Amino acid sequence: MKRVLIIQDVLKQYRLALFDSLHDALRLQNIELTVAFSLPDNKERSKQDNILTSPNAFYQRVPVLRMGKLTWQRVGGLSNYDLVIVEQANRHLLTYALMISRRLIGQPKLAWWGHGHNHQSRYTGWREKFKAAMLTQADWFFAYTDKVASSVEASGMPASRISSVNNSVDTQKFAEQVKNYRLAGLQQADTVLFCGALYQDKRLDLLFDAAEHLYKRGVISRLIVLGAGPLETLLKPSPWLDYRGARFGEDKAKAYAEASLVLNPGLTGLAILDAFAAGLPYVTCELPYHSPEIAYLSPDENGLIVSPSATLLADAVTNLLENPETYQHCAKGALESAERFGMPAMVERFSRGIGDCLLEGVLK
Repeated sequence: MKRVLIIQDVLKQYRLALFDSLHDALRLQNIELTVAFSLPDNKERSKQDNILTSPNAFYQRVPVLRMGKLTWQRVGGLSNYDLVIVEQANRHLLTYALMISRRLIGQPKLAWWGHGHNHQSRYTGWREKFKAAMLTQADWFFAYTDKVASSVEASGMPASRISSVNNSVDTQKFAEQVKNYRLAGLQQADTVLFCGALYQDKRLDLLFDAAEHLYKRGVISRLIVLGAGPLETLLKPSPWLDYRGARFGEDKAKAYAEASLVLNPGLTGLAILDAFAAGLPYVTCELPYHSPEIAYLSPDENGLIVSPSATLLADAVTNLLENPETYQHCAKGALESAERFGMPAMVERFSRGIGDCLLEGVLK
């Protein structure tokens, strides 16, 4: 039996379904999966979306030394694995030890899992150049999206050693929960929703200014905000603000069932898939630091993307909510996107890529 290790800095709640499903899929290929993770620092812990104890036998919580942005995770028995998959990030010092081992003795095989480049970086300095230079120093690359895969290939990694996994989350149960709440008549045409960690890149300034415009126009009566984070203090009492903190499971599904669209002016990541699973159009701003999942947004098909302006955001939401034909078209497109970028497809792509890497991803 081949053994594969995936190393995560921290273990997020939204990743459990992926790793559980991937574990089962790989076992059918006679491949044993282990997932290693460490405890978050205080800033990361404030997001309230981390798993702190091993949820299953194939998860392994490992000690970590944090030195500013640098980390050293003490993972034992690395030589027992045939393949180690790590985050494509400069700050993880263990990665360099794995690269040296790969170069000197050819094992274990090493694979990146990542964005290709830092989509949240405001500059292209030596760190990004160094990351680009390291792209080919591994046996395989698991790319978040097709667009990332193309970028990685253009940087020198052979296409035969790249797997595009179309990064996803498990939304099946969530979609059913939303549907059941909607049957009770919870959805309101004048309610919009924001869900995400509360930090600078989410552009809460635009969110609240746009909500104020929409409320004064009579387009909305309520903005539901789900999430926690360092900018929670910015949420001031308002007649339109319905702040519920970090919510998961049934509480999260109920909130989505009440809303008619998701308004997230700032950084867009995996949360776009929750909107699609709930059949809600997704509205955001054109920004240079979105995560790769912004590739799933098709303007006028499953949502809208506008220039970063509170007025333009308010205009876009107004036009969408007050034009039933356009709204229904985008809502239908959201549901179709949920199917296309769902978790089963990601698991199939990821497990196939791991199998291919173990068979053919030899050191060049």
